[in-house]
Amino acid sequence: MLRNTNLLLDFVVPAKNRNCFEGAVPGTALPSLHLLGLRLNTSNSNAEERELRINAMTRGWLQFRGFWHSSSPAPLKRLSYIVNAYSTATSGSTALALKPTDTITIDRKVVGHLRSMLKGRATDWSGRHAKTLTHIEVLRSWRLPPIALELRVQRINWWQQLAREPGSNKRLITALFGKARCEKEPTVMADGSLFDIGKSMGKLFWDDVSSLRQIDEFRAAVQDITLTTLFSDTVVRDELCAIDASILRAQLFSSSIAPWGLESFIEAEAPY
Repeated sequence: MLRNTNLLLDFVVPAKNRNCFEGAVPGTALPSLHLLGLRLNTSNSNAEERELRINAMTRGWLQFRGFWHSSSPAPLKRLSYIVNAYSTATSGSTALALKPTDTITIDRKVVGHLRSMLKGRATDWSGRHAKTLTHIEVLRSWRLPPIALELRVQRINWWQQLAREPGSNKRLITALFGKARCEKEPTVMADGSLFDIGKSMGKLFWDDVSSLRQIDEFRAAVQDITLTTLFSDTVVRDELCAIDASILRAQLFSSSIAPWGLESFIEAEAPY
């Protein structure tokens, strides 16, 4: 439990933490703490949280280890894997600014499990040289998106909720994009751009909007989105809220051609 005598100095970059807290409140500076389901630390690193989630995925996998290699239908295995392992990596992770290193590391664990469930069918041995499915092909064969993509879809739904009810989310919006007393510059400039694009959640916001701009049917709708218009312009807000972010996920699975080496598997065992 976080008490008023324990401080986690992680509201800004580590070099500036002292400006916010030194002398403000007497207490102990903690290297990390467990708060609302997440592990926070003073280094702006997700390594500890990432390892905890990977360990939880491993426990979920081992609880059903005989089932993964059984003759049970592939759709049932997929659903069971989502519930027991995959969801432990994504649950609550929209509140984290995960870096590519974090999502790639988690993806490796996921793909390792999925390859194991294919029981050798991830590799085609019929030719002169063995050909193995890539990570993304393994994920597509099980219709599971990479962690970064799944979190992007969830995060866009989150932005839509904030935009839909800004009055009910004033504190959260202020915490994400407001200006703390210890900060010399504002997070959001008058034109809606970010003063420091490197700030974690702000960068994720722009990356999420940019991903929508890559889709022709959404490009016009998100062209004028800034952090100012998102919460003040009803037209911009309504256009964003009308977007179905799950299309980003569907694009990964849109190919009608099954990954090579798994044509019979897709037809016989995974018609989902």
